[in-house]
Amino acid sequence: MSSYNSVNGAFLGENHPLLTDVLRDEWGYDGFVTSDWVFGVHDGVESLKAGLDVEMPALLYRQKLPEALRQGRISRDLVRASARRIVRTFIKYGAERDEAEPTASVIAGAGHRALAREVAAAGMVLLKNGAVNGVPLLPLAPATKRIAVIGHLATEENMGDHGSSLVSPPSSSTPLDGLREVLPGVQIDYADGTDAAAAAALAASADLAIMVVGMDWDDEGERVTNEEFDLSVFGFPFTIGAVRWLISKLPRPKTQFGKGGDRESLTLHTADEDLIARVVAANPKTVVVTIGGSAILMENWRHTVPAILMAWYPGMEGGRALADVITGAREPAGRLPLSIATSSEHLPFFDAEATSIRYDEWWGQRMLDRDGHEAAYPFGFGLGYTTFEVELVGHSTEIETGVARVRVRNTGSRRGSAVPQLYAADAALPRPIPQLLGFGRVELEPGAETEIEVALDLTPTRQRDPQTKSWSPRPGTWQIVVAQHSPADMTGSVSLAR
Repeated sequence: MSSYNSVNGAFLGENHPLLTDVLRDEWGYDGFVTSDWVFGVHDGVESLKAGLDVEMPALLYRQKLPEALRQGRISRDLVRASARRIVRTFIKYGAERDEAEPTASVIAGAGHRALAREVAAAGMVLLKNGAVNGVPLLPLAPATKRIAVIGHLATEENMGDHGSSLVSPPSSSTPLDGLREVLPGVQIDYADGTDAAAAAALAASADLAIMVVGMDWDDEGERVTNEEFDLSVFGFPFTIGAVRWLISKLPRPKTQFGKGGDRESLTLHTADEDLIARVVAANPKTVVVTIGGSAILMENWRHTVPAILMAWYPGMEGGRALADVITGAREPAGRLPLSIATSSEHLPFFDAEATSIRYDEWWGQRMLDRDGHEAAYPFGFGLGYTTFEVELVGHSTEIETGVARVRVRNTGSRRGSAVPQLYAADAALPRPIPQLLGFGRVELEPGAETEIEVALDLTPTRQRDPQTKSWSPRPGTWQIVVAQHSPADMTGSVSLAR
């Protein structure tokens, strides 16, 4: 699927360099390309020439293709090539598809549930695990007898998006359900947090408070309709004017298409932040579990909270997975696929009402590095329940790829997994900007040591000439280093073999 944005002056639906030169000619993709829905195409003829095969959700701009064919503005060979890609894909997957529908024993069956539980725990990212009275708050101390669970998201079946990725499992495990199931011998009390004073009082009476705060489908995700707008109309071809008329009739509260969509803020809701302050003041042994699909700025409260666990949207087995992580039955094995800044001012400007805006290559961790802003939690960051040391033993490269040998040692007191990450940066820059080349994962017992090989992708150290369509090394003094998250500097780096 092509996206809505433009790159180098051409919208993705009409971008020949990306859809054909790179996607098909360089990467060898032989399937078809479809546009994003509604206005993902701006010119029917140019989109076909660029390599876009299907306009979704209906014939809008491409109604003019037959006329363009008659006028000779497109060739029959071009039309045939696009049609072949579509038909070939349907034949391929039609032949491979199992005609029999999976039974209920397979869908959400025991095996699938076990996998969902394992994946949810493996994806959770432990951002902070401070000590209270000299003991890290997580995993849960065996002597814990009473837990206060606070926050309305603790009891919600929160699958996230209510748009095209909406799922409806036959049942799901909420955080409160999961904790009560996994900890039957512990008294677990609950408050939804609407009464902050009552929630704080409940936390004060417990050995540990677990807060579940963050987002749901009403805050973020794809939901561009409401109950009065029936998407079934998109099953029929009609004019661009009709689409625009239909969209113009949608109610327009704070966002253009109703609830969902872009978040209004990168922070938690003010009520959540206020609730965190009340609960932590009442009980310093507080774990904050955040729910959400992307970065959540935590600067207003992260310094006062001893333990922070990012659970994302953990799915149908999320509650049990959360309980596994809290108790230490599983470690939080995730690492941040993004950076969490200390201020939204350190990130690209955003305007939800803008009709157009220009973004460049500077965003996320690389923007923070360029501008000299330290992240609250950098790209690739994530704690476990033990500690590791990583050391680059050596590396070798070819034209586009390579391999690094990394020594890993578990320096902690329990089994756990390490995720050594290889970064390269141009050391000649005033502020080197590390770029991820590859990462690996290894599990080790306490005190154990091993060497692993990590595959390297040298693309970040290379550049493409759009005229010759060829790649070459970027200029500069490139260094490589192994780290457990995006490094603040290149200390310990060595010259990258290029």
